[in-house]
Amino acid sequence: MKAAVMNPQEGIPRYVECPNPVVSSEDEILITVRAAAIKHVDRSKASGTHYSSEAYTLAEARVIGGDGVGVLADGTRVYAVGVTGMVAEQAVIEKDRMVIVPNHLDDATAAALPNAVIGAAMALRFRADMQPGDTVLINGATGFTGRVAVQIARRYGAKKSLLQVVILNHCRPFWR
Repeated sequence: MKAAVMNPQEGIPRYVECPNPVVSSEDEILITVRAAAIKHVDRSKASGTHYSSEAYTLAEARVIGGDGVGVLADGTRVYAVGVTGMVAEQAVIEKDRMVIVPNHLDDATAAALPNAVIGAAMALRFRADMQPGDTVLINGATGFTGRVAVQIARRYGAKKSLLQVVILNHCRPFWR
């Protein structure tokens, strides 16, 4: 099986041939991976700056990617968190950590969305304790996660979105 592996000493992932992942309990299942997201944590691990980078050495290179989209043996397309790395042809996932991907969503989008959605939703709901009817200012709403946050705020019942103010102020020269 082909996979992207990394170790902190080299600092960049390599695409190599490696053994197929093995299901080790009845709570796990094998999927054929179709898309995986590479996030900042993956880059940190690859460069050796993430706290978990000390857990393995040059001889213990690992397949990268913590989540992605794949197909089960029965053809069901799912988003899942991997037990093994997800930037590979196959990966092991936990059965209770997967959701079916809607047909209208392509694989790459389905793999990329959860990082932004979870980050934005947790910030709004748990950190800011957003309630229906609140006015929400999302600074930096011109980026991907910010744009997702605006949509989530509306879904959570935000009375008013200050996205337009942020975009206008962001585009104006600072000296005016």
